[in-house]
Parts: sequence; C-alpha cells; structure tokens
Amino acid sequence: MPGEKVWVVSENYKGAADRAASGLLCKAHQLAETLGGGGVAAVLVGEDSMEAAQYLVERGADTVYMPETPLVPFQTDVCAAYVAGLAAEHRPEIVLWTSTSTCSEIASIAAARLDTGLTAHCIDLFIQQIDGSNQLVAAVAGYGGNVTMQIICPRRRPQMATAKAGIFGGSAPRTGKGEIIRVSAGKAASRLDIMEVVEEKGSED
Repeated sequence: MPGEKVWVVSENYKGAADRAASGLLCKAHQLAETLGGGGVAAVLVGEDSMEAAQYLVERGADTVYMPETPLVPFQTDVCAAYVAGLAAEHRPEIVLWTSTSTCSEIASIAAARLDTGLTAHCIDLFIQQIDGSNQLVAAVAGYGGNVTMQIICPRRRPQMATAKAGIFGGSAPRTGKGEIIRVSAGKAASRLDIMEVVEEKGSED
C-alpha cells in the first residue's frame, strides 16, 4: 500500500531485521493515526531477506520495501542513497530510525541528501499542531536527564528521528497481511571497502 506517511527504517544484518524496529512500528502507527490514518511502511537496509521482511509485516508494517540486490549495512553511503532515493520518490511525512551505530550513520547521511533535519536519541515522539500544521515533536533528554527538550523540523520534509531499542516497547505478532515490494537499490559505488567485520560481544547494536 504505497503512500504511507510514516516510515520505519530497519537495519538488516545476517538476515535478521533489527528487533528494535518493533517498538518503532508501534509508535509509527500511533503517529499515523494522529495524522489522519493510513498505513505504515518499513524499509529494509542491508541484505535481501524475506524472513526479515516478514518479521516487519508481523510487527505492523503494511508495506515493506526490500532491495532487489543485497546491500552491505556498513557501506553507509550506499544504504543512505537507497533510503533517500525511496523517500524522495514516495515523500513520507516522517521517517523513524533505530539508534544503532550503523543506522544512525546512515540516517545522518540520508538527512543531508534530503536536505532535512534529524533528531537523535529521542525519548518520545508525538504530533502537535503548530502554526496551523501538523509537526512531529521529538523529545530529547538533556543535562543528564534533568531537562527534556522538544525539537521540531517545521519546514523540511521528511521529518526524521532516531530512538533506542525499548523506548517505545514493542508489538505482538499480527495475523494481517502486508505487502513486500522489491525495489532497485541503485548502482551507486561505495567509497568504503569492508575488509573485515569483527563483532564485539555484549554490544548494544
């Protein structure tokens, strides 16, 4: 169901969608409802995996955009070009990202490509009418958590934000069906050559 106003980007590494995307999908549906309804889309960043795409459908994605050819998540420039291209074509109002180190870097590059803002490490997200238009308000903790700052991106679209896993809880598997759409990831060459990936035990990512 292309045309969704709210998107969630999920990092896909070794065939498994980022589990933190579950909570973001739940929040995305709340935001979409406040914006007048409509579905929620998820964008897979990384490898081609039907298992990961189906996981996102089960957690609430009405549409999942999946690259036709595999992407390496750590080639952040190529992944950012892929997401930015999709966003430029479909023009979502809001794009949410998980705060993994890789996804955060992709988000910042994509924001620059789209000439829009990005609010990082949000602890709450909600819609508020400001000067006659719906704005995504991103709440961020500051000064050691003693102050909460509320940030908006009033003129640029899409409005983008990142949040850590667990901030918005999660959603139970659903029985409804979602649409999985394979899309071209483009032919951009990465400036990064990945020589080796070393996984750190106990990493939050």
